[in-house]
Amino acid sequence: MNAKIHIAVVDDNSPQRMILSRLLERDYLVTVFETGERFLASNEIFDAILLDIEMPGLNGYETCRTLRARSDNNDIPVIFVSAHDTAPERVAAYEAGGDDFLTKPITAHELRHKLKGSIEHRVQLRAFRTVLTAKQVAFTAMISMGDLGVVIDFLRQSTNYKTYEAIADQLIEAMATWGLQGIVQVRGRNGHLDRNSAGNMSPLQTSVLDTMRDIGRIFEFGQRAIINYAHVSILIQNLPTEDPNKVGRLLDHLAVLC
Repeated sequence: MNAKIHIAVVDDNSPQRMILSRLLERDYLVTVFETGERFLASNEIFDAILLDIEMPGLNGYETCRTLRARSDNNDIPVIFVSAHDTAPERVAAYEAGGDDFLTKPITAHELRHKLKGSIEHRVQLRAFRTVLTAKQVAFTAMISMGDLGVVIDFLRQSTNYKTYEAIADQLIEAMATWGLQGIVQVRGRNGHLDRNSAGNMSPLQTSVLDTMRDIGRIFEFGQRAIINYAHVSILIQNLPTEDPNKVGRLLDHLAVLC
């Protein structure tokens, strides 16, 4: 592993900081912080963050939300670390902007595996954004038709879809036309298929999608929302919350596609 990859460990527990540092220092450059406030005050650049949830002052969720609000730090992989592993905690970690979840006591193999996966996912996400920019240029003519034009185009083409993959890909493409990123799950007799607009699914995303499948037809939480129907779920990750009317229209259109 490239020693220049820089990992932040944010944990108020001194023995836990020492354990994580010892496990990682051979392969990574590691910097430790005792509190979320000290981490957020740092000007250092990190490639991934291991973030404890239960800390005095700012807890892990608050620290992550503050980090994500900074435009220059919104794609750094954040792996939450907790002694508890429950569905509500995983949903809260995802809602705060987390990418993965580790349960204490941590094993060296799982720690390295999740770090490697999160860092690779970031590389894929950046590559996807480059492709998305090109696609948005190509979709300019379609966008000019208005939001309803995307729905009509989807309905016109959907009669030709013969596979889960085709349906999921077209849903992702419709979302991209509206500038939305997220996850699609298509379910049927032959199992189910997950599609992430940013590439591979992270374990936390898979867990959250499975947990929220039965939460209701449409459920919003911050910039994110999930739409559930019998055979399709869409998890949106970047709703334009600064325009509530647009959010309402987009959720209505996505419900029609589902």
